[in-house]
Amino acid sequence: MKIKDIFEEELIGTDKVMVSLDNNVLNGIVRANETASYIISCLKQDTTEDNIVFSICEKYNVDIELARKGVVKILSQLRELNLLEE
Repeated sequence: MKIKDIFEEELIGTDKVMVSLDNNVLNGIVRANETASYIISCLKQDTTEDNIVFSICEKYNVDIELARKGVVKILSQLRELNLLEE
């Protein structure tokens, strides 16, 4: 899976702000905190949920259950917005 290539991005502090360039997919802005921003950056190339979870564990030194909970939540939100290519 990967995120659709329809965004212009800007980093503001630790938040990533993404503006949709395709109003047919999303008409608006996505704002992501540091962790969600990292997950989105992982999705710029084709990857799996497990790969993102393991990457989160390494980057933030958290256990796998906590990492998976956060990744599942962000992926669910991105799916609801139809922003993933699976």
